[in-house]
Amino acid sequence: MPQGFEALFRAALDAVFVVDDDRTLIDANTAACRLVGLPCTELLGRRFDDFLPPGTDVDVAWRTFLGAGGQTGEMRIVRSDGSVRHVEYTATANFVPGQHLGILRDVTERKQGESERAELLSREQRRLRETEMLLAVSRALSSTLDPTETMRRVAREIALALGADMVGAYRADPAHEKLWPVAGYRVPREMLDVFRSFPIPIKDHPAIEEAWADRRAVWTDDMPNDPRVEPETFRRFPHQTDLFVPIRVNDRPEAGFFVIWWTARRRITDDEVKLLEGISDLAGIFLGAAQLYRDVAEASRAKDEFLATLSHELRNPLGAIANAVAALDHTGAQHEASARLRQIIHRQTQRMAALVDDLLDVARLTAGKVALTKQPTDLSEVAGHAVRAVRASGRARDRRVTLRAESVIVNGDPARLEQIVANLLDNAVKFTPPGGFVDIDVLRERGEAVLRVTDTGVGIAPEMLTRVFELFAQAPTAIDRAAGGLGIGLSVTRRLVEMHGGAIAVFSEGAGR
Repeated sequence: MPQGFEALFRAALDAVFVVDDDRTLIDANTAACRLVGLPCTELLGRRFDDFLPPGTDVDVAWRTFLGAGGQTGEMRIVRSDGSVRHVEYTATANFVPGQHLGILRDVTERKQGESERAELLSREQRRLRETEMLLAVSRALSSTLDPTETMRRVAREIALALGADMVGAYRADPAHEKLWPVAGYRVPREMLDVFRSFPIPIKDHPAIEEAWADRRAVWTDDMPNDPRVEPETFRRFPHQTDLFVPIRVNDRPEAGFFVIWWTARRRITDDEVKLLEGISDLAGIFLGAAQLYRDVAEASRAKDEFLATLSHELRNPLGAIANAVAALDHTGAQHEASARLRQIIHRQTQRMAALVDDLLDVARLTAGKVALTKQPTDLSEVAGHAVRAVRASGRARDRRVTLRAESVIVNGDPARLEQIVANLLDNAVKFTPPGGFVDIDVLRERGEAVLRVTDTGVGIAPEMLTRVFELFAQAPTAIDRAAGGLGIGLSVTRRLVEMHGGAIAVFSEGAGR
């Protein structure tokens, strides 16, 4: 070996091997000895085959190498301690007759880094797919409150995400003995009748019992031979792989199950199990929320029906009382005491009739049975009628009521607009002590009609400001307060304003101000 080449050979950082035609090592540099983990004195004389993984077909590769005259690529080297190193190599056949040169570079650390990056990328891609699936499920569920549709949509997303051949959604019966199908996705046409009519037993079905008891997913990829599978279920739905996922509501598997089928054998990863359990829990949350919504809606409907019934029932005796008082006015004794008593009855009857009318309005508005008859209307005239009415009734006695109005034409229902003004005016008068002031302004601001009622009343506490327009909302006062009322009028007012396309607001510096 020339002297210059010898020096380069010994100093090279890459491993350099020289073998003869029998692949026996006849020379190697320090890097080569370090690569295989042997002193050079022990390395020389060994066959290169000794450092290749078991089962390597060296003879075929060697003939190919000799025929080509050289070769590059990647291979694995087994060190003397049994560990494996990944190398890139460049080999030259007969660089000297009967001798063959191989240069090997250890790339084990690079390969490990690449593998770790690939695994990290794969993991991130799985997380991204899981997130996208959860988002898809959330979007699918957010637009429905129907439990059957909820489960159908989740079944669809599961089938699409996991490539399942069929997904069934089942609800447990009240006795928790059977699972009845409520929705399915990709159910074969020939199995539809069986799917719809055949429940899966919970008891005597060990896989379902296990999932039910432990509140976790259970799967098998050997349905024909798994002893946990109920035989009749398998006979009706023959397939290879099955996954049972309980639908939990408040951490109880009472809602039911998603049952996922594959006709071929399929391993289910831990990540997939966790994802499906998360989706199932999400479905359970939506099912629980939907049930709560239905319960609240039913309670609200019952309340509205009660208000409507109560209002109508109160109307009948009130009408009789009012008619009787009117008859007494014409036929009864006219002395001062009886006249005063009749006035009291008449006044209180009117007050009760107004409360009943408010209750009827609440019931009608809630049921959507109030229709507006809109026409061009001068809001100042409407306000004038309301002011004259409150003055004539005596409710504004000892209070100064002032109307400042300009002509403002709006498209509205005159009767309902007057009801709006009257309610606001009555409320202001009610809570303004004698000697106080109530001002009504009608004007146009920035192209919009504005009605403003200002008073020197008792004020509103900050915590009540956000509740003033709620049904039955009232500030805490003595039970025998003079103001009275049920907290209905302002709620009705807000709904009527909104039906006209308007908005209503309240401002106060606080109680007593």
